[in-house]
Amino acid sequence: TDRIRANRLRDRLIQGDLPEHISIIMDGNRRFAWSSNLERDLGHHQGKEKLKEVMDWILNLGIPYFTVYALSTENIKSRGPEELESLYDLYVTGLREIAEDPRIHSKKVRVSAAGRIESLPDRVKEAISYAEGKTVSYSDFTFTVCLAYGGREEIVDAVKGVASDHASGDLALDSIDT
Repeated sequence: TDRIRANRLRDRLIQGDLPEHISIIMDGNRRFAWSSNLERDLGHHQGKEKLKEVMDWILNLGIPYFTVYALSTENIKSRGPEELESLYDLYVTGLREIAEDPRIHSKKVRVSAAGRIESLPDRVKEAISYAEGKTVSYSDFTFTVCLAYGGREEIVDAVKGVASDHASGDLALDSIDT
């Protein structure tokens, strides 16, 4: 069963060197819902619940950094408005829950968000600020949720930054290398 496999994996991790950082791409919740004859939103909710379980494992193992890639810019472009609204509601609920979760405070987990946060609805931005604000003084663990992120956008932003630094005279072309 899934629980037996998870326990075996946990036991193997405990016996060996633990990583400093674990990242997860949240993918497959819709397929899970479809294959389980559930409504799509219930698949996303199940993913959120599984994420809580993984967070417990990571905290219990003492792994200091945990990043979850939850909503890429490509997802935003390909999802319908109804599904996006449902996902945004799920993120608001989840961020508020994590900000109030006693485990987060007892383990001193700092919550942060990464991505093009400014492109998200106000209610999501407010929930991010709330969770970050409630955990800003913690440093034992870091939980980062990536929302509205994308590799293409990061490359474009980096190139724009280099071009801007060069144009302003702060960066010589010869200093740009691999």
